[in-house]
Amino acid sequence: MLKINSDLHTHTIASHGKGTMEANVRAAKNLGLKKIAITDHGPAHLFGIGIKNPQVLLDQKKEARALAKRWPQIQILVGAEANIISPEGELDLPEDILAQLDLVLVGLHPRVRPTSWGAAGDLILKNWLARFPRFQPQAMRANTQALICALDRYRVDFITHPGLHLRIDTLALAKAAEARGVALELSAGHGASREFVERVLETDVNLVISSDAHRPEDVGNFQKALALAEDFKIPKARILNADK
Repeated sequence: MLKINSDLHTHTIASHGKGTMEANVRAAKNLGLKKIAITDHGPAHLFGIGIKNPQVLLDQKKEARALAKRWPQIQILVGAEANIISPEGELDLPEDILAQLDLVLVGLHPRVRPTSWGAAGDLILKNWLARFPRFQPQAMRANTQALICALDRYRVDFITHPGLHLRIDTLALAKAAEARGVALELSAGHGASREFVERVLETDVNLVISSDAHRPEDVGNFQKALALAEDFKIPKARILNADK
């Protein structure tokens, strides 16, 4: 039976979540998890979804140290779900901030503030046009290349919910991630597709199963991802946060 020991992708009221850091930590501790990661959305995420500024993450690091004294049973990590904001894979957090985080997650999201009008053409216009079949291959290539470029530019732990909302070439991304030692997320919160898992299993890339919880009560809820993992008989060794 596959057992996940850590929830490495959760959100708080600092970005798009509904609970505090302590509420997420308490939920994870009550489930017997070994680790909980606070990974709020980067600041380029529009419509109030992202953090206000990078300093929020450093404040969370301080809070995590205080919480660790009160909750010694569980390791508390602070990271971020950084947004890609250019076709060259730029992220919406400066490198000096990224260097201080315990985890760097990278997501490709549709409603972000790009670096320039040219970047908007690749990241926004092409994906808007992708509602028409003739433009879908072009959008897929641009999205996939932006993700791969981010892996080349930064230290990335895993890519969140690949292919959610925006089309990607899953096989190409999985091969690139494997070559660079980066994992892909099997998201319980968003429900990865069977097609995604099939393509991923054509490679040896590692996976992380996470809740992507936006409420404390969803922390540690891995059921949808676990069902897929068990369906496809994914080896424990390939899931980085599973008991071996």
